Amino acid sequence: MKENTQKRSAAVCIALFAVYGVLTLIGALRHELWFDEAQAWVIARDNDIAGIISMLKYEGHPPLWHFVLYIFSHLGFGCQVMPLISWAFSVIAAGIILFKLPIGTPLKAAIVFSNGFLFYNSVMSRVYCLIPLLLCLIALLYPNRKKHPVLFGTLVALLANTHIFVCGIVGIIGIYMLIDLWGDWKKNSAKQNTFNLIGLGIAGAGVLLLVLPLIEIFVSNTYISGSRLSAASIISGFAYCFFNVSSSSVSSPFTGFLTMPFAVIMQFMMIAVLILMRHWRKGFIIELIFILFYIFTNEILWFTIPNRAVLFLFSFVFTFVIAKTADKPVFKEPKANVKSSSRLIQGLIDFFAKCDRNAEKTCGILLTVMFVLTIPSGAAYLVKDYGEEFCPAKETAEFIRSDLEKDAVFVSDSDYFTQLAAYLPEYKFYALDYGEFYTYTSHKPLPETADGEKIYSDLSGYEHIYYVISSSQADHPESPVNVVYNVREGIPFCGNICYLEISEFDLDERIRH
Repeated sequence: MKENTQKRSAAVCIALFAVYGVLTLIGALRHELWFDEAQAWVIARDNDIAGIISMLKYEGHPPLWHFVLYIFSHLGFGCQVMPLISWAFSVIAAGIILFKLPIGTPLKAAIVFSNGFLFYNSVMSRVYCLIPLLLCLIALLYPNRKKHPVLFGTLVALLANTHIFVCGIVGIIGIYMLIDLWGDWKKNSAKQNTFNLIGLGIAGAGVLLLVLPLIEIFVSNTYISGSRLSAASIISGFAYCFFNVSSSSVSSPFTGFLTMPFAVIMQFMMIAVLILMRHWRKGFIIELIFILFYIFTNEILWFTIPNRAVLFLFSFVFTFVIAKTADKPVFKEPKANVKSSSRLIQGLIDFFAKCDRNAEKTCGILLTVMFVLTIPSGAAYLVKDYGEEFCPAKETAEFIRSDLEKDAVFVSDSDYFTQLAAYLPEYKFYALDYGEFYTYTSHKPLPETADGEKIYSDLSGYEHIYYVISSSQADHPESPVNVVYNVREGIPFCGNICYLEISEFDLDERIRH
């Protein structure tokens, strides 16, 4: 009977894996890069390793994703390969979830078809695609981490260099590594202690690789340096974290009025899961430290976006797996049974007490429902990306290559046309506000005044100069004169470009006069 159940479960997982792989592959092949995706690609393409690390103080991201893109860009691939890279990482993570994680099949299916796996961190190509895979590998290895300390330390180091918001997990796991080392030092062999030290050293080196390039971020990054910590911002960050995560996870063009009730339901389920996890001390502490660090980095200093919100949900799965496989639950009998004269109230008390006694099953059900609530969001964006341009940069690049001069230069007010530079590595782009050529956004403070003489000197040698503007609004008004091209495409998402226009640029008239 048990063998038949396992066979059916395996068959279901195989079918889910195949459907997931095909749906997301179609999306990856159709997807057009928008600014945030292109920025990472061009930084990796147009820098050496030292240059990438130097740019991190402006970007605020650890270097691992840029290193991955560096390999592909310097092997000669074009930026179109990016969605396939994120797709590959996500498919591997989905395979581990479906065939390796010790959780129920309904929860596996809900995770794999949640918005993060279906679109935000698979079809959309950003650093976040690395995090589920590394969390899955760490969770699987965690019960046997003492047997493979070097591999475990390497995975922790890699996780540390994905995104700063996972550093809460990295930090507390590092502390547990120290505790394990200290507690087992006398009973371990010298060889085992050496391997433990190497693993801990690798994890520590990964943290240093994260921290050192980002030391200047609080000064260099204009958004972070402009942030002001206050009691109000701190209180707001703690008060609205769960709701912001929930609303970012469920919102989509198609959820409409359901977004608010879905978000409210999800935030209470997250709180309930956190309360139930108190029975597994280690898993509870890991999750709690992650949440506190997330609030500081993403609700107080930064802000929640869907890509990070869905990984916030996935952190519960990560700690749930660790709790199930490497932590003994502790259940304390209540000192006295609570009784109520109301049958309804007594029924609720008994129900919640039963849920608490069956914490593992209850957590599994709550997590499944949470991820199911995100499926409409991911499905909506995936379907829209099938049929619509996500960003008009690729279409515009095709027009430029076919209709405009090969020596053309494209000027803009600031250095924000990274997505065009990603598709057009052979063309030049110039930022008037900075008075310099660029391929990616620098995040540098603007000079007080533009140097007209320098701008004229830089551009006077070019015969064909075009001015580029964009807007996140599809109904942006067209410029009155000299327009050679415009496109009104793009799916509204986090300020994604929906309108892009190219017009002729008269250098003498615009700069000299």
